[in-house]
Amino acid sequence: MEKSLVDHIKKDMSFLYYCAFKHSLNVQDAEDVVQESIIKMHRYYKEEKFTRGWMRMVVSSVALDKIRINNKHTYQDIEDNELEEAMSFFNSKDYQEGLLKGLDVAIDSLEDDVQKRVLKEARKGTLITDIKLENVTSWKIKDSFRKGVKEIRKVSNKIFEIYS
Repeated sequence: MEKSLVDHIKKDMSFLYYCAFKHSLNVQDAEDVVQESIIKMHRYYKEEKFTRGWMRMVVSSVALDKIRINNKHTYQDIEDNELEEAMSFFNSKDYQEGLLKGLDVAIDSLEDDVQKRVLKEARKGTLITDIKLENVTSWKIKDSFRKGVKEIRKVSNKIFEIYS
């Protein structure tokens, strides 16, 4: 390897492990990702583009490739009857009703009244472009929908953290 590449990697080795560990489930995977990333960095090394951002991008790319490969193998290991059983749970009426009740609770928990009204209309199946509220512009309706969905995602992420 070129002298300057070695210097960059030595200087930022802990940064590389940090980036890899963010994507990995364990230390061994992170070490593998860093090793593969260093090989990839050497292959595409150019002094002018060598930055921490570029290093992070290479490490993330390698880590995500590794995750994709691992998930592909995991999916292939699932038997057809196990997959059908899992899918039947997600397609069950109780599960879907539970999700919709959770959505209604999340909408009711919003502080912004316009967001609540817009999302309740959308929940009924009304297109955003067809929602009309008195004294509310179409731009405000679209913005309220976007912000309301963002808030509901926060609520659902908190719920997911509690139950996982």
